Amino acid sequence: MKRENKNEYGLNQKQEIFCQEYVKSGDISKSLKIANYIHVNTGTRLLQKKEVKDRIKMLNSSIINEKIAKKEEILVRLSEILRNKKETTVNVIKTADILLKWHEESSNEEMLGIRIIKDFIGEKK
Repeated sequence: MKRENKNEYGLNQKQEIFCQEYVKSGDISKSLKIANYIHVNTGTRLLQKKEVKDRIKMLNSSIINEKIAKKEEILVRLSEILRNKKETTVNVIKTADILLKWHEESSNEEMLGIRIIKDFIGEKK
C-alpha cells in the first residue's frame, strides 16, 4: 500500500489543493474537480476532517489579515494625505488631527484605532 506524503498541516497534496480552491471559490464541486477528486461525495467527507477544517480556517484567517490595513500602512497613507498639496484644507486638518491623536495615545493602540476611525466617520462616542 502506497503511503501518502503529508504537508505540515497533515494534508496530502490533493487535500491541500482542495482547501485552497475551496477558500477561493466556496464551490465544493469546482474545488474537487481542480484537486482531481473523482467522487462528488468526497467533498462532504473532506469538510468533516479536522485537518481540512483547520486548514480552511487558517487560509480564511490569512486572507482576512491581508485585507486589514496594518498600523504602519495607515500611518503612511495618512502622512501622504497630510503632505499632498492638492488635498483640501479640511482633509489636511482632519488627517493631522488623526495623526496627533494616534501619536498621543499610542499606549492603547487597538482602542485608539477604533476610536479614531469612529471619530473620522462621525460616530458619537
